[in-house]
This record gives sequence, structure tokens and C-alpha cells, in this order.
Amino acid sequence: TFEAWARQWHQARAHSLEDSTRRSYEWVMERYVFPYIGTVKLSSLRPVDLKNLYTLLGRKGLSVSTQRYTHGLVY
Repeated sequence: TFEAWARQWHQARAHSLEDSTRRSYEWVMERYVFPYIGTVKLSSLRPVDLKNLYTLLGRKGLSVSTQRYTHGLVY
């Protein structure tokens, strides 16, 4: 799933990140990404899934900068 892959990727990079950056990545993924696309198989993840995620974030009232930050983590 996307969540399993993202957690492995994050764990592999965690040692090279500042603590505040690592915590920020974790918080955004837990709060905004995993609830929406965490269970999607990587082989099934499509661009429209990401577009829908960003649309949902906008509807929740998240700023454009937060949406871009999230995109930077996911893409």
C-alpha cells in the first residue's frame, strides 16, 4: 500500500533529516495523506487519486502552501 511504502521510505531517510523536519513529515502524512490514500496499492495509485487528495485538502480549508507541501511529500 502507499502507506507501507511511505513508511519504509521515511524510515530509510529519517537519519538524514532534522528532528523538526521528520516530525513535520510524519504529522502531514498521518493527518492528511494516510487517511485518504494510505490503503491504496501502489500499483493502483493514479494521478487522479492525488488530484482528489489535493481537492479534499482544499475543501478542508488548508492553505495552498500546505497543499504544496503535502504534494512535495507525496509526489
